[in-house]
Amino acid sequence: MVLEDGLIIGGRPLRDHLEAVGHATAFDYIYSLQRGTGLSELDILTLHKLFFSKIQEEQAGVYRKSRIFVTGAAHKFPNPEEVPALMKEFVEQVPRWKEQYHPVEYAARLHQRLVAIHPFVDGNGRVARLLMNLALLQSGHQVTVIPPVLRLEYIGTLETSHRHMMPFILFICCQIEAQNEYLRLLKD
Repeated sequence: MVLEDGLIIGGRPLRDHLEAVGHATAFDYIYSLQRGTGLSELDILTLHKLFFSKIQEEQAGVYRKSRIFVTGAAHKFPNPEEVPALMKEFVEQVPRWKEQYHPVEYAARLHQRLVAIHPFVDGNGRVARLLMNLALLQSGHQVTVIPPVLRLEYIGTLETSHRHMMPFILFICCQIEAQNEYLRLLKD
């Protein structure tokens, strides 16, 4: 309703509406990138800026400058001064991962690694899901959405992925397969 009709949903914070509009803009951007084969640091910064600029303009598309703590997360995130080098290393690994892994595993690894670095003050999970979907689109797969009802399982497997990747990869595979099944049912 926010995107299609421009309607504000009663009782929802303005931030939710601004996020929806910014997220739609970032999603359009990944569609423009899908014809390419690579991924640059500028692409990642642009994705964050597109969806976050309406929420907190001074933090949009900028690496964090402070330590962060995520409630319930056992993973220790890198210090802010480490982030630029880790992001450079991450982007340099992308072509190798793309060759080495199945497209779905590659997409899951992109997602997991960005979250592990946590380069932004806020919005890391959203950028990670956008990157995952970009990787899926570039390999001919459909976009996948993690439904709110699976949020706890998603967060749990993502937390586990800092020690063991397979549960998170399988979670993403299951989401893709479930969506493919829904599409098959709709076609029938």
